[in-house]
Amino acid sequence: ESLKLSRVKVETEEAAKARIAQGSEGTDWEPLPEPITLGRPIPDLKPETVLDPIWKATTGSVAPQAFPGVDGKFYVFRLGERTASRIPPFEEVADQLAQEVQQAKEERVRGELLEQLRREFDVVLHTDQFPTPEAGAAPKQP
Repeated sequence: ESLKLSRVKVETEEAAKARIAQGSEGTDWEPLPEPITLGRPIPDLKPETVLDPIWKATTGSVAPQAFPGVDGKFYVFRLGERTASRIPPFEEVADQLAQEVQQAKEERVRGELLEQLRREFDVVLHTDQFPTPEAGAAPKQP
């Protein structure tokens, strides 16, 4: 599920409560650039902010609570549109799932084969001969 929101930023919690009392009227609503999805934070709000009042709001209404921002200001939100989540039918994702299963099998078989070759031929990797990522140096010559 996702929500398209608009918001108003105000200086104090009292001003936010007054803005909530005004309702959805006014031209000072700033739309968020992208819809928000359940479980994702809203930009400029404190990460620990509980967003339940926004998710419970009805389309076109203002959330009944002000939300503190990371900048010390307060935000009031209006719900513009709610898009329900959609689980695609199996037929739509069957090919993608088949490819993912095939890739997983190939990776597993490749790993098993490499491990078998290492054991069978007693392969020893001298990782100290590889350059370190930060140094970018060429391997030492034996």
